[in-house]
This record gives sequence, structure tokens and C-alpha cells, in this order.
Amino acid sequence: MQTKEKRRCQRIYFSSQERPQAIFRYSHGFDLNVKIMDLGKIGMGLCLDRQNKIKINTGDQILLVETLILDLGDGIKTEIVWVQDNEHFNNILFGCEFINLPSNIGVQIEQLIGSWFM
Repeated sequence: MQTKEKRRCQRIYFSSQERPQAIFRYSHGFDLNVKIMDLGKIGMGLCLDRQNKIKINTGDQILLVETLILDLGDGIKTEIVWVQDNEHFNNILFGCEFINLPSNIGVQIEQLIGSWFM
């Protein structure tokens, strides 16, 4: 039996050794330091060290404010769309979709993905 790919766009997957860091900001000013597991034009998969002791919820909106792989300007609004949180794992995994992604950042992501697959 074949499984259907659910991804709507091409993405880059980073190994655990090469994952770039990113900083997200909650509306109340709390910063969240995460590692990027994968990146596509519509969103990203993220990894948070469980020692941060923060509760991540689907539907939360957070602002991506810093990463070395993209020039973010004033930041990118995102919404958490899935969370994998098992107390027996060292990390919390979650995925965000971009909200109203500026076209210039979309182009950056496309170029990054294109260069990755060359």
C-alpha cells in the first residue's frame, strides 16, 4: 500500500547536528529558543528542549524574530499547528505555519531550498 505525501511544498530537513537556531516571541514578551528541524515556504518544524518548561499549544500565535538562515526584518507571524509532547522524550516537537508571509521572505525560502537541492 502506498502512502500519499501530505506536504504541500518542498522543504529542507536539517540533521540533529546541523539544526539552525531560531528565536520566537510570545505576545507577552517571552522568548522561546528552538532548533529548526525542517523549513518550507508555508511553515517549519521545530524542536524545543524540554528543560524550558513551557507549555506549547496548537493555535498559539508566536513571532519568529531571529534566525541566521533568513533575513526576517520585523519578524514573521506564525501559528502553531501541531505539537508532539511526550514526557518521556527530551524535546518537544512542534510545527508552525507562516501567517501572511512577506513575498521577499518567501523568495528567500525558495532560494534556500533550491540551493539545498543543487
